[in-house]
Amino acid sequence: MHSAGIAALGLTSGLMIGCIGIGGVILVPALVFLVGIQIKIAIPAAMFAYIVSGLVASFVFARNKSIRLGFGGLALRGRGTQPLSPGLGR
Repeated sequence: MHSAGIAALGLTSGLMIGCIGIGGVILVPALVFLVGIQIKIAIPAAMFAYIVSGLVASFVFARNKSIRLGFGGLALRGRGTQPLSPGLGR
């Protein structure tokens, strides 16, 4: 039952994240209160899931040539110096 509960929470929160973007708010409390996982394990597990799903989505979009990597590089280069020297970004 423990594995089935975790799988059901993952499916539910994944659908909510994909459809309306709020599943992450529900995943950690659900893991802690409904499944009984310690919070110090639930938070990194949720973060790991977000990182993996983001990497997979980035790979799929890059493979389909939906990402303009040149524009992203320009955006990162322009914002990269601002926190270090606020006067340069203005």
